[in-house]
Amino acid sequence: GTEVYRMRRKDGSEIWVEDHGSYVYDQQGNIVFHEGILRDVTERNRAEEKLRQSETLYRQSIVASGAVPYRQSYEKLDDYSARVLFDFIGEEIKYLTGYAAEEFSDVIWDSLVQESHLVEELAAYEWREAIRLVRSGQLPLWKCENRIRARDGSTRWVFEAAVELRDQDGISYGSIGMYQDITAHKLAEERILQLNAELEQRVQERTAQLEEANKELESFSYSVSHDLRAPLRAIDGFSRILAEEYAGQLPGDGRILLERVRSSASRMGILIDDLLKFSRLGRQTLRTQTVDMLILVQTVLGTLRPGMEGQLPQITLNPLPACQGDPSLLTQVWVNLLSNAVKYSRRRADARIEIGCCAREGEPNTYYIKDNGVGFDMRFAGKLFGVFQRLHSESEFEGTGVGLALVHRIITRHGGRIWAESEPGKGATFYFTLGREKNPAG
Repeated sequence: GTEVYRMRRKDGSEIWVEDHGSYVYDQQGNIVFHEGILRDVTERNRAEEKLRQSETLYRQSIVASGAVPYRQSYEKLDDYSARVLFDFIGEEIKYLTGYAAEEFSDVIWDSLVQESHLVEELAAYEWREAIRLVRSGQLPLWKCENRIRARDGSTRWVFEAAVELRDQDGISYGSIGMYQDITAHKLAEERILQLNAELEQRVQERTAQLEEANKELESFSYSVSHDLRAPLRAIDGFSRILAEEYAGQLPGDGRILLERVRSSASRMGILIDDLLKFSRLGRQTLRTQTVDMLILVQTVLGTLRPGMEGQLPQITLNPLPACQGDPSLLTQVWVNLLSNAVKYSRRRADARIEIGCCAREGEPNTYYIKDNGVGFDMRFAGKLFGVFQRLHSESEFEGTGVGLALVHRIITRHGGRIWAESEPGKGATFYFTLGREKNPAG
């Protein structure tokens, strides 16, 4: 006979063996010895156990998903078609079609289906060719969507997925699969298509406007980055060679003039970089997330402190609420505002900077940065956020006049606004909001 049992080997490990053998008897009917063949079937047993676990998991998954499981066998008609017989189908088929499991058949299913679409990788093939590819094993799964008219006359969409069952020669003899009601999903898709159709014209018009604006911007950016940079590099390069190799042949005034040329070329390079940064900002994707504004400002302060010249101002950092925004862009906001506050207050012996937030119930959180620096005349406040607009000469304070324009564009892209209050000699306070976030009551 044949038995399967577990054995412990000499090294202590355990294996499963299949024993094919028989007893040999003497003339009196007594057992003389046992002869047979032992075969290690450990791997086979493991595979069978994995298969059982997989089948259990599959059934549980099907039940949990609300799908209707089935098992089919094929009665071959020709190379491309076969009669499908339902060996088993879940009782849930009644809720899907109106027919009980015991009366359901391939004939009934065919009578219910009004429209079918192959999906995913099968969508590229004609129906019969898709059947051949799946049953031959060239494609792994059968997937399609069916529009059916149920027994009560209602229309439903049903997703079907199945995998082939094969014999030891790899020949398909049936399949196991499931039916899933996707009516709600298809209705939602139809609604989305309807909304898309309604918006299409407006989107096309807006897209045309944006494309034209982007073309102009790209042309401008190319001109700045290429046409202006090339001669600028030449000026800087030749003036450097002149300073390094011929400085001794130049009179004192000539060396001063040469240094001014090099300084102007350097400033022009900075202007071009700032202008490019400003133009690219409009096309940069806004990656919004929750931002801890207090940590962000502390990080910016830590970055700026090593580069601050002279005596550092006294900085007061009050609590700051979190917000929704792009952390990279908001970092640029604080870098520019803090740099300006330091720059315009550094000449005071008692330079002070205060950072905080005004939070009023039902209103947007208003962040602010206040300094006691030189300030400005509010009559010129309208020029603050324009590109290359400056309220102080470069001989007084360095800069390109692009920083606040960048800040304004970033705040605007976040759906907020920025403004300032100041008096000459009494410092300035910059305020900004972000989006439509309201400070909650209480």
